[in-house]
Amino acid sequence: MKYSVIIAASQNRTDWLIIRSLTSVYKQLGIDKSEWCVFVIDDNENKSEFSEIKKRIELLRRELRLDETDFPTTVLKNTRTRFMSGTGAWNTGIFEVYRQFPQGFISILDDDDEYLPNHLSDCVTAISENTVAVFQLLIWQNDDTSTMNVDLTKDKLTAENFFIGNPGVQGSNMFFKTQNLFDIGGFDETLPNTTDRDLMIRFLWKNDINNIVVIENIGVTHYNHKREKVNNDIPRKKQGLDLFYKKYKAHFSEEAYQKSLARARAFFNYNPMEQIVICMPLKNAERTLKNAVFSVLQQTNTKREIVLLIGNDNSTDNSVTILNEIASQNPNVVLLNVNLENAYMNRNYLNEYARTNYPNCVLIGRLDADDVIYTENTISEIEKSFDDNNFDVLICGNKQVKNGIVLEWENKPSKKLLQDDFLLNQLFEMTQGNPKAELPSCNTFIKPTVIIEYPDKASAEDHWFTVLLLLQKDKLNILIDENLLYCFYSLDGFATHSNKKTNNYVLSRNELYKFYQENK
Repeated sequence: MKYSVIIAASQNRTDWLIIRSLTSVYKQLGIDKSEWCVFVIDDNENKSEFSEIKKRIELLRRELRLDETDFPTTVLKNTRTRFMSGTGAWNTGIFEVYRQFPQGFISILDDDDEYLPNHLSDCVTAISENTVAVFQLLIWQNDDTSTMNVDLTKDKLTAENFFIGNPGVQGSNMFFKTQNLFDIGGFDETLPNTTDRDLMIRFLWKNDINNIVVIENIGVTHYNHKREKVNNDIPRKKQGLDLFYKKYKAHFSEEAYQKSLARARAFFNYNPMEQIVICMPLKNAERTLKNAVFSVLQQTNTKREIVLLIGNDNSTDNSVTILNEIASQNPNVVLLNVNLENAYMNRNYLNEYARTNYPNCVLIGRLDADDVIYTENTISEIEKSFDDNNFDVLICGNKQVKNGIVLEWENKPSKKLLQDDFLLNQLFEMTQGNPKAELPSCNTFIKPTVIIEYPDKASAEDHWFTVLLLLQKDKLNILIDENLLYCFYSLDGFATHSNKKTNNYVLSRNELYKFYQENK
């Protein structure tokens, strides 16, 4: 078995690399130095540092009178992502070690930290047959020489804890079985920071906690200096947190996200812009599309960013050309090309895309490509209602449009929809073709944490969705606003017209009525 130490050298910290980090490796006690290889990966922008590092390592080895078999040391140039938080350099080392010694273990060390003399010996002693990782406590030392203990314990090694913050595993106290580190692909090279937390989340998802050892005595000193480093670049840190939350928010609870956000605010002044995402399925709507899109873009007085997410499902008319022109001038209009051929699948895809790709989204709404938001202040009214009531679900009303004419009647929801008998009667009236009984289902906003999908129905999938929400009234905070109108809703949609010419329109409503009878 071969053991390896990987050090990524960057930001012209060669002095620290030699005097502090590498010296601490070479002075390790209680191990067979011939079983260890050291890989120093140069990630400095200054090209001359590569030869400087090699020269100074030779001098250090002579000074410490190391035999050539003691900690044989290789200096490599970073061949992957460069100047991005060290991740490309780490991976250059990880994959080279895996190529040479796939059955060994890797110890990682930052070029500005140092091992205590016992660290590598303690880690090797802790290994048993099934061990996949060893983490030893580290201590933080500040510029003023004050110190801070990091009380890592095994019970803190959960993916959720690393999502919230870092309970005490960072670059310099990571000791992994090479194969298991390789299996998760090493570090994520797209992240400018939060890389240790990201690595640990993925590692804990894939490996049994029973095969991980925590050594509860100190073996590493982390120097919390104020010179240039990843976590001292606050604008870059905020960019990294945006990417980190985009990657992981959907995997953890809202409570965990809020705790993580509170920590990010406290440590890095991270205050992300929240979003309200409006989802619009699209299929050949060139005649009405502009009015629909501009009714979103013209919203005023909102505190949050409004994003219009459009799922174009193989439109063959001029819709995409129209949208590309609008989107080129409006970055909050996001066009996604999908191949689903089904409205309910498109709606579910957009909702899930919003949850996954907009981690600071607080509400998901919908607008069809032939509808128009009621006034330019409508979303701000919904936003205020959300801030006042913290609802999980909002159902409001609309004005219906038939053959281009706005009908006088206002399709407003009743709070009685939360009563079983009233809703059952509404659904029965829908089976009888009563237009005034139609649920105002297009006027619904949900929190991203509400994971209810549109069902696979040939007709009235939005009514089904509303009923599925109402069935959760004991678990969700459902607000029914009897006075708020959300949009002008077209009764002339292609799907509606097509369904009315078949039995789908009636059959789906009858099925929904029976479904609610059985499940209320």
